[in-house]
Amino acid sequence: MAAGQRKCRSKRINVWRQVMVKTWIEEASRNNCSALRVLPLYYAMTEWYRDPETVRVLYGLTVSNGIVKKLSSGVAESSVAGTIGVLVTPSLYPLDQFTLARDVQPGFNSLIDSVSRSHEFLTSALENVLETDSFTRRLFEIYKKTRQDNQQTCSLGIHRCDYMLDWRGDDGGMGLRQIEINTVACSIQGFAPGLKSFHEYVSSRYAENETFNVPQNLCLEATVDAFAIAWNEFKNEEAAILFVVEEETFNMYDQLAIEVDLWKRYSIKCLRRTLSQVHGEARLGPGRQLILLDIVCAVVYFRAGYSPSDYPTDKEWEARLLIESSTASLSPSAAYQLMGTKKVQQCLASPGALEQFVSDPKLVKKMRSTFAGQYALDKTPEGDRAVELALQDPDRFVLKPQREGGGNNYYGNDVRVKMEEIRDTPEREAYILMDRVHPPPQMGLILRPHPRVLELEREPVISELGIYGTYVRRGEKVVLNTAAGHCLRTKPVAVNEGGIGVGASYLDSPSLVATEDFIRKIKHSIIM
Repeated sequence: MAAGQRKCRSKRINVWRQVMVKTWIEEASRNNCSALRVLPLYYAMTEWYRDPETVRVLYGLTVSNGIVKKLSSGVAESSVAGTIGVLVTPSLYPLDQFTLARDVQPGFNSLIDSVSRSHEFLTSALENVLETDSFTRRLFEIYKKTRQDNQQTCSLGIHRCDYMLDWRGDDGGMGLRQIEINTVACSIQGFAPGLKSFHEYVSSRYAENETFNVPQNLCLEATVDAFAIAWNEFKNEEAAILFVVEEETFNMYDQLAIEVDLWKRYSIKCLRRTLSQVHGEARLGPGRQLILLDIVCAVVYFRAGYSPSDYPTDKEWEARLLIESSTASLSPSAAYQLMGTKKVQQCLASPGALEQFVSDPKLVKKMRSTFAGQYALDKTPEGDRAVELALQDPDRFVLKPQREGGGNNYYGNDVRVKMEEIRDTPEREAYILMDRVHPPPQMGLILRPHPRVLELEREPVISELGIYGTYVRRGEKVVLNTAAGHCLRTKPVAVNEGGIGVGASYLDSPSLVATEDFIRKIKHSIIM
């Protein structure tokens, strides 16, 4: 870590310490007790995580459990695998909010499928975006060309809904807020077994005085099961599953876990190709089968194709059209991917929109309770008001373009700067505005992937919960619709963006507690 970065982080930690100590003293005064009695974690913290031998073991444990990624560019993956950042002990999470997120996931799975089949809704929602966003426009053109003669054997969804807790202090209550719906390249399922093993070891070996309530997490197995169901519907035991990947894949070991489990449990072989390679090697058979060299592909799993950089030439777009024109089941199809755009999600948050696709009033109420405020930036009076609100109070909002993969959003004063740039241009209609969520911080012990130094760092962190969903439909028959495990990604409080792949967040597990215990414990946590 650079000296400047370390100094900046140290200043943030000192500020956080001062705020928390002040809070504790005030609480002690209100309860007529010693401040020492309400600071148990401050003074009871053990020093085990400062032992160099312990740190060495923990780093080795991440590697031995497959919690790794490719670290360098332009060389063989096997020679440069290194650890991904991880929280050494599970982070607290309120049980009722976790349960809510899991319970509504089948509803969101069905919603994604229903919206993807509504040409009228997709067209209306994206009408203004298509005029200014060339990437979304090219994807929409492929969707239009193939939707009337859709040949896919199944509609296949590997989804993930991401949430943050929104806490406004003791008087404001706490709620679950959906940050986004992901329909393409949902990842890190492959790390779940290794993360479970890592946290079990740490809990028993070093943190035996702490109790963790970590829920079962079968997201890897559930993802593989969904692929196997779609593959089986294709009725060809020689067919393969095609992974569409980036030219250089840093997160290949997460993908490899899925590939290995498909073979171990179902004897399904997988292929890995870039869109450029698909263009050169693939063709449609007489029955519109997707044939790569001489191998028929029953399922296509896009781990690339969500960013303009994945389509540097027309060849990549032609490959995407070829795939969309085939009988393979796609995760996602162009329609599913369009449903996952920020603009469509903003439209679904509008009054009455959700009710068009979900008939159960109780489910609608639960799903809608997770929505954060979202605002269109169309050239309308309502859009103009949203622009003015963002300019007046940029810290209240996040400005989002129609992009996936992390690192694309605007926060704080950057919202004002970007809004000033686009306010009088058609480009503003390609963005949406969302209320900024305020998750409650807690102290976290982070094992960071430093290239030369092995160390753990303890600092205030916030978490983002992801709930996976799997969905398979053949014709009008829903074959599979379920919540399919979870992930928890945790980051320092000063970091705006998230994402394991871009190095902004770290792998974590939730330790479930009652909400009142959650609030009490996070108030009393602090760094030494």
